[in-house]
Amino acid sequence: MPVLLVDDNEAIRYALGLFLSEEGYHVSECPNGQACLDFLDIAEEAYIVLLDATMPVMDGWNVLRVVATAPERYSGHQFLLLTALSAQQLTAEQQMLLQAAKVQTLYKPFDLEDVLSAVQNASARIVPGG
Repeated sequence: MPVLLVDDNEAIRYALGLFLSEEGYHVSECPNGQACLDFLDIAEEAYIVLLDATMPVMDGWNVLRVVATAPERYSGHQFLLLTALSAQQLTAEQQMLLQAAKVQTLYKPFDLEDVLSAVQNASARIVPGG
């Protein structure tokens, strides 16, 4: 199952990529949200997208706004948002956006086993050929 890591922090992309690769996932990387959307626009299969909330160029929240407004374009992918904010710190708009885009949230600092479990759950929700 392919995974797309979207984070401006190269060390996080490397560590998560290595971990997920060792777990049998095919991992690709993008340094920001715009690169993520460009990547997904030409992707030929569904991806599990681990998306950092805070990045330059385009942050994860803006990616989710695009995803929520174009569900037919991005519905095959599963998104997991990585954020340092706690659930209580999320604004009402951010909470609605997560619900609209059907996004699971992983709160930093996260445990790698929690990431793996979330990726496995997202993988189970991907419809083959969809």
